[in-house]
Amino acid sequence: MQANRDFDPHASDVARRGRRCVFRDPARLDPNRAWVAAGPAIDEVWCPSSYVASIDHDAGFDPKCVAIVPLGVDTAVFSPRGPTLALPSQKSFRFGYVGGTIERKDIDVLLAAYTAAFTASDDVTPIIKDFGAGDIYAAMNYRALIERITQTPGMPEILYIDATLSSEQLAALYRSAHARERIETLHKK
Repeated sequence: MQANRDFDPHASDVARRGRRCVFRDPARLDPNRAWVAAGPAIDEVWCPSSYVASIDHDAGFDPKCVAIVPLGVDTAVFSPRGPTLALPSQKSFRFGYVGGTIERKDIDVLLAAYTAAFTASDDVTPIIKDFGAGDIYAAMNYRALIERITQTPGMPEILYIDATLSSEQLAALYRSAHARERIETLHKK
């Protein structure tokens, strides 16, 4: 079986070898309409949750080809017990954000709220672990805005990490945060 994270039904150079499966990115709730139109070109659509599967059913995917394949986690590494990551901050409360600092993830909303609510004298800092800043999101991330905020006198501290971390380092980073920042924005169709 060929498993793809993305699929272009119009690509003529893609040789079909056996069954074709497309894994749905859980961050993209609107299914690619070209996938639905491709019909027989896709044998299975793997969704990380029943919610995403229901969106695909509503979009027109044949329910018989939609499978729920939950995302996995190594609980031996990602557990509450274990070392924390050494961080260059004296602030006692730390938020944690792990993900791409791109517009569709509304990091600009997070930064605006944070800088409106806090100043440099507040005993709080977010740890922003950027994903894809050096490659897939290089042309669209908010690194420059984050750097401007951190260099502006009076603005609150932000710990920005764009290095690739091992699973163990990432787990330690999660344990270093007291609260996880999760940005949820509902977009209308």
